[in-house]
Amino acid sequence: MNSKKQAGFTLIELIIVIIILAILVAFAIPKYMSLDTTARTNVALGMQGALRSASAMVRVVAKTNGISAGSVTIDNTSGATISVAVNNTTGYPLATNAGVVAALESTAGFTITGVSPLVFQLNSAPSATATSCVVTYSDAVSPPNITATTSGC
Repeated sequence: MNSKKQAGFTLIELIIVIIILAILVAFAIPKYMSLDTTARTNVALGMQGALRSASAMVRVVAKTNGISAGSVTIDNTSGATISVAVNNTTGYPLATNAGVVAALESTAGFTITGVSPLVFQLNSAPSATATSCVVTYSDAVSPPNITATTSGC
């Protein structure tokens, strides 16, 4: 009786496995490549939502308690009291650091520039298209104009 035991894989078997893995990778890479773009877009849209919420919350407090000296006092989620600069007529936060930025819980991951419109630029956006991955807040109208530009995210 001749009993041969195979000690490893043949060259053909290894080549077939490598080809199968290459095909799987060829389909998987494009799928994962777009995930970073989708994530950055969602972060920008999340900031837009946070600005809308903060703006509406401050206005409700301003209208409920009355606007005095151009600011209202709110409590953040950690219980700290914050003074927010508001427009005396509309009650919406001003497009300044003392205004809407103070009302936000966090601006981590964004660089803030400008004044009305206040521009929130996503730090992780590709450098060549960084100005196309921004959220703007303008208090020139009532309600404030809050827009997200995500074409470069």
